[in-house]
Amino acid sequence: MKHLRNIGLLACVVSSLQLSAQLASRIDQYMHDPAIINPASINTYTASRLSFFNNRLYGDIPGCPSNMLVSFSMPVPKKNIGVGAYFGQEKLGFTTLSNAYATYAYTIPLGDEQRLHMAASLGFLNQKFNGNNINVINPSDPVYQSYLRGQSTSRFDVKFSALYQLKGLSMGISSGRIANPRFVYENSNYSSTFSLQNLSNAFAAAKLQVSDALMLQPVVSAHFTDFKLSSLQYGVNAWIEDAVWAGIHNSGNNNLSMHIGAKLFQTILAGYAYSMPISPDAKLLGSGHEFFTSFIIGKPHKENERLDMLVLGGSEGVREETREEPEQEEPEQNALIKVPANVHSLTEMKALRPNYDTAFLNISPLAGEVTEQGFYVCVGMNKSEQMADRLIKELYTKGLRSYKFQNNKNKYFYVYLTKKSTRTEADNVKLTGVAGVENIWTVEVGGN
Repeated sequence: MKHLRNIGLLACVVSSLQLSAQLASRIDQYMHDPAIINPASINTYTASRLSFFNNRLYGDIPGCPSNMLVSFSMPVPKKNIGVGAYFGQEKLGFTTLSNAYATYAYTIPLGDEQRLHMAASLGFLNQKFNGNNINVINPSDPVYQSYLRGQSTSRFDVKFSALYQLKGLSMGISSGRIANPRFVYENSNYSSTFSLQNLSNAFAAAKLQVSDALMLQPVVSAHFTDFKLSSLQYGVNAWIEDAVWAGIHNSGNNNLSMHIGAKLFQTILAGYAYSMPISPDAKLLGSGHEFFTSFIIGKPHKENERLDMLVLGGSEGVREETREEPEQEEPEQNALIKVPANVHSLTEMKALRPNYDTAFLNISPLAGEVTEQGFYVCVGMNKSEQMADRLIKELYTKGLRSYKFQNNKNKYFYVYLTKKSTRTEADNVKLTGVAGVENIWTVEVGGN
């Protein structure tokens, strides 16, 4: 009876995941490294990265699905190309599928805030069975013997993917196992086959800036088997200060997952997802766990930084009327200036010529300088100096000159347009308004 119960539960897994003859373990935290489901995403990253995922689903049954994968991405934005590598191993019951791919991605710029990314991946699939994990009635069964004694086999595979990027919105499609590879296991005069179905994916993600400190990241991902809808994942993560996140997602197949994670030292992402079954049938299978780690390698590519920081909402709003500031000026309609420039102060920002390619602008870090006393007209604040630098560059592209200072009390970095000697003067700038800026306020430094 115990064996029958285990076989029944395993059948429920295969049925509920629709993994029959395909093996495709679910990844809950794909939004933190979407290249694992859409390799064209490689060219959206601001730096090279190395990611690890490990999950175990439906843990209450023997032979439950588990997945381990490693992904490496290296964008080369100056050449509009990128390369990547991927290795994954999926297990379900007595079946193990290993897959590895090498990816080449190419980007077509469509404007200052739009990109079309495409990628092709070439790799192999290796299928094998572990007969020792099968409870069989007749060990002499020829099908069982063909699986048990047959050597593991490999097949080549190709993937194609595309991704459209507009400000904080990304939409992509991908398809693999186009050739429907078939694995053949032979034992004496008897053979058995195991065919893999085509796997395709469509996903969309957005960045919604709610406030200076809060950004929402909604995502949705549809998985297709032989171009038929198989499962749907959707949810939202809330990012706080670009440092920590928490979220809730419908992970498909009657499962709800809770996400938490953090960005450490601006170079490491670490996350955890706990999957909870929410239907009576799914509860028989148990919960799941997924761990994720990603390492940002090398210096950020400034060519991708500006597009990466763009969001939907927040400071992207534009006023219709311009009434303020000698610092404001319309960029000239000529070629971008691609000469390295270091900026150390607001005075140097004001002296900077229009139409500089922000990829060549280096905003020098603050090194404990004492902030001058006065009333600052501020347009942003962030715990990360890197994010403050991004906002300075973004404002520059709108014709606004700005710079930063650090508040010694809360250690936040403030981005300001100008400094006045009295609060009245600063408040007048705030009340008048500045085109291209939605949030503006006065901050006093020093004094009583």
